[in-house]
Amino acid sequence: MPKLIESLNNLINSDTFCSGHKNNQNDFTRKRILPFHSLICLLLNMNNQSYQTELDQYFKVVNHLEIAERFLYKANLTKARAKLKYEAFIELSDHMVHNFYENFQFQTWHGFNLFAVDGSTLRVPDEKTISEHFGAWNSVKGEKPCPKARVSQMFDVLNKITVDAIISPKSEGENELAAFHFLKLMPGDLILLDRGYPAHWLFRLILSMNADFCARISCNQWKVVKNSINPERKNRLLKSDPHRSQNKNVPKWALTRN
Repeated sequence: MPKLIESLNNLINSDTFCSGHKNNQNDFTRKRILPFHSLICLLLNMNNQSYQTELDQYFKVVNHLEIAERFLYKANLTKARAKLKYEAFIELSDHMVHNFYENFQFQTWHGFNLFAVDGSTLRVPDEKTISEHFGAWNSVKGEKPCPKARVSQMFDVLNKITVDAIISPKSEGENELAAFHFLKLMPGDLILLDRGYPAHWLFRLILSMNADFCARISCNQWKVVKNSINPERKNRLLKSDPHRSQNKNVPKWALTRN
C-alpha cells in the first residue's frame, strides 16, 4: 500500500499530469493556497460534506491544526475546480488499477481474472446544462422530469476492485457501455454476463480482445436455447448464428473491431 500511495503522489505532482489535465495552459501557474496537486487531493478525499466544511477540514489536516481555520471559501474551490479536466480522475483510476495488478498478489479462479459488468441509473443535480447533457426521465404524472445519468462498471469480483467505470447520458444503452469496458480486457480475463447483456456482437468483441466470457441467457429471447432444453441432458453444445438485424443498434466502431 505505501508503494501505491507513493506512486499516486508522484503522478499527481508531476508536471506532465498537471499540464495534461488543466483546461488552460495558464491555469495553476501562479503560486496559490490551493495549487493543482492540493486540489486533486482535496477532491479525492471529499466525503459528501459541504464544500466549506471539506475545505476547512482539509486545511486543518495539512496544516496540523487543532481547530479548523478558514483559509478559502467554497467559491474559491468552485473556481479552481472549473480549471480542472475530469479526465484527471480517469487517469488516476487507471493508474491505481494497473498498479494493483502489477505489484500486488491478487486472487484468480483457475487462472482467470473474474470480472462482472453491471449498470444502473444515477440521479444528477437538477441544473439546465447537466439535464441537457444526461437527459431527464419522465416521472409520475404532474411531477417534473428527473435528470438522471446511466452508470456502468466492470468489477473484479474476487479482489473487490472496480476495473473500469463510466457515467454517460441515459440515451446510451447498457450494452454499449459494456462494450467500452471490454476494450480494456486482456488475455486471461473471464467476463461474467447477466441475462440482459448477451449479444453476438458483444461476444465477438470480447473474443477479439483474446478474453473469455460466461453468460446467463434467457430462453425467451434466445430460441436456439429454448428449443434445445432437455431435462435429461445437463450439458449440450449449441451453435447460434447471428441474424443481420441484430446489428441494427450496434456501434459502428464495435462492428469494425469484430
